[in-house]
Amino acid sequence: MRRPAALLLMALALLACQSVAQDLVTLEGVNGAVEVIGEGDDQITVLYTWGTPYEMGYAHGKLLTEGVRHLYEVSLARFMFGIGMGAEQIDEVWAQAEPHMLAADLEEMRGLADGTDGAVSFDDVKRLHIVPEISEWHCTFFAAWGEATRDGNLIQIRALDYATEAALQEVPLITVAFPDGGQPYLTVGWQGFVGTVTGMNSSQIAMSEIGDSWDKDNDTFDGIPMCFLMKDVIRSAASLDQAVAMVQDAPRTTCYLYCLGDGKIPDARALQTSHSQCIVYGPEDLPYERLADTVYMSMGINSGWNEKIGGVLAEAHGRIDPAVAMEDVMAGCGTGDLHAVAFDATAGRIWVANAEGDIGAVIDGFNRPFVEFDAAAAFDRVRALAGE
Repeated sequence: MRRPAALLLMALALLACQSVAQDLVTLEGVNGAVEVIGEGDDQITVLYTWGTPYEMGYAHGKLLTEGVRHLYEVSLARFMFGIGMGAEQIDEVWAQAEPHMLAADLEEMRGLADGTDGAVSFDDVKRLHIVPEISEWHCTFFAAWGEATRDGNLIQIRALDYATEAALQEVPLITVAFPDGGQPYLTVGWQGFVGTVTGMNSSQIAMSEIGDSWDKDNDTFDGIPMCFLMKDVIRSAASLDQAVAMVQDAPRTTCYLYCLGDGKIPDARALQTSHSQCIVYGPEDLPYERLADTVYMSMGINSGWNEKIGGVLAEAHGRIDPAVAMEDVMAGCGTGDLHAVAFDATAGRIWVANAEGDIGAVIDGFNRPFVEFDAAAAFDRVRALAGE
């Protein structure tokens, strides 16, 4: 049986690699704890949560009410203005996707709303989480391992190029979750967002995505939203083959490109998907310059961006490491304006940089300092908090 967090705080002192963290903040009877990593404008909130989906969502809403309120009062309103849709129109899109939602995700969303004590409605939570299906994400990813990397580890990125005008960057969040009956996983996102656009789990599966339009004639909203498909993979997959199969078998919606890496092997695949198609690429299958032990993509699979990213990776081939990922690829190519994340999935570490500022004065994420986070230690920490 999992014991309350308050009874386990002493055990946390036994965990290694916690030097970057500040003190945990907890609330009696709430299955969550919060810390802050980084310094000054580079600080990122980290939420640890465990238990049932509702308990995890409730802890998110209760512990981070002010940040959650910002996401819905500021960011959701700006999204609706930007895409030119009112609540009723967004609700029509959600209604097409909702039959494909897993009960666990709906319960977590409801818990999030309830945790804010009325500050945020369940209807608005649903609206915000369908916005990614309606809007576009112009992004980049790569994964490299084996002879491509300095030490053989799986190095992967997720460069999120998205609307900084919505002010998501004001409430960055790393969530480290341990669901009942499941495995620990983390997502990089924002306070108030319980989907996944960037994630990794304790089985060393890392996942990145890119929005695209390569098969847009077959687009539909009648499927599981991207951010919840990704969440299910990160929450459930224990191997690369399982992760790929979950994407292949899912009732997909619109066009997305996915990168799935497994730090245990190490190995990775790039997936070009739409509602009706799912093409899986290894290093030898890419439809542009091929590099050993490397997959990479940018929005517009045949765009000049792939030539640009491929050129950088070719130059660094054999010595790719997190520094190359952050400096040469993301900062050097200018990708990851909202957030830029480098994974060492083999070592269980990530580096996160978020945009800073608001409309007219935004510093892109790829141009800001990266904050290192020990994911492997965080998975041990959330297990201890949950009493296991």
